[in-house]
Amino acid sequence: MSVENSPEDFIPEYYEIADVLVAEDSMSVSAAEVHGLLCGYLTAGADFTQERWMFAALEMMDVSSLKHESSRIALVDLYEGVLSQMNNPDFTFRLLLPDDDLSLNERVTALGSWCQGFLVGFGLNGAHTDSSLTDDQLEALRDLEQISWVELDQDEDDEENENGLMELQEYVRMATLMFFSESHPVENSGDTDPEQPVLH
Repeated sequence: MSVENSPEDFIPEYYEIADVLVAEDSMSVSAAEVHGLLCGYLTAGADFTQERWMFAALEMMDVSSLKHESSRIALVDLYEGVLSQMNNPDFTFRLLLPDDDLSLNERVTALGSWCQGFLVGFGLNGAHTDSSLTDDQLEALRDLEQISWVELDQDEDDEENENGLMELQEYVRMATLMFFSESHPVENSGDTDPEQPVLH
């Protein structure tokens, strides 16, 4: 008996999307920002097809077309994998961010870039106004905007900064799931609902 793989099994890693950007000579955007853009589009509630994703990705990468078929496959896998993660009732969604082998400062910068991408995608794909969003959504958007400008606190030691970064990453992850669940009630009709953590 064979087990069918889900799109989550093929979702690219951070370095794979970074390699795509290098291969396509798109150095003005980061892999984290590309993933954030996709998540912002998907959570805004409007119909966002694979074709629209490819158009948005090329626009963000500032290229008219892709040079390599492997780049197209990676971007398609990213779209399908993230959508599958968000629809998974076990909340398997995770942020596409660099591993711990990069410096703390680089990882903090990547999280800020992710949030910038998310805000762009959410703003462009949705027809939202302040009156169409819940208080929790408005607060989360304000928080994401603040996190997009986050910087390393040089007065704290590395352990404190590491813990702070982990807390911010988890807040962003859960806020993203909250946006998706509220804009896709049919796909997320289970009894569980991701609880939005409090940002300190």
